[in-house]
Amino acid sequence: MAFHKSIKEGFHMKNLFKFLATQSRSLLSAFCARPLVCIALATVIGFTMLACASTPKGAKETTLTPDASNAVVYFLQPSMRSGGGEIVIWDGENPVGKIKGALYRNVAYRVKPGTHYFMANRFNWSNVKVEIRANNVYYIRLNWAPNPIPYANPFVVLQLMSQKDGLEQFKKNEKTIAFTDDWRKEFKNSLSQKDLAEMRKNLNAAKK
Repeated sequence: MAFHKSIKEGFHMKNLFKFLATQSRSLLSAFCARPLVCIALATVIGFTMLACASTPKGAKETTLTPDASNAVVYFLQPSMRSGGGEIVIWDGENPVGKIKGALYRNVAYRVKPGTHYFMANRFNWSNVKVEIRANNVYYIRLNWAPNPIPYANPFVVLQLMSQKDGLEQFKKNEKTIAFTDDWRKEFKNSLSQKDLAEMRKNLNAAKK
């Protein structure tokens, strides 16, 4: 009886070991699969965040065409990145859009004929006066100038480009975006009276 009992117990133990081995393999497979799932999920999230970051809020990826009543101005990032920090572009008292210094981009802007004082603000203010004529395309480059403060990001300097040079730089950049009128209104309304006073002060200085 004891012999048969031990055989029976041995049979049950063998089945138990087989069961545990099977469950261990299942658990091991599950844990091995999880990193792959996490990597895949992180990749999807990363691409989603990159896509969101690539086009700012209030802007869309598009080019513009001049007509008999309007011209188009493209603000171009230069070939050399300038580090982080947003650059806000202005047409007089009207915001055009903003761009990050670390991205190769063009900002498209439709504008009426006449004298325009375009400005850019980063850590400094820069301006360029342009006589705009309808049915024309203009290219303004956001150049960088050394910052006198050690290790600080460079200043932005606006430069009106020739058609040939402007078109060449335009094609080199990764994408072209344009901001909506709603964004411009919302952005300007979000500024403090101090910010607006600073903008107007620099605009008046540009007109002198």
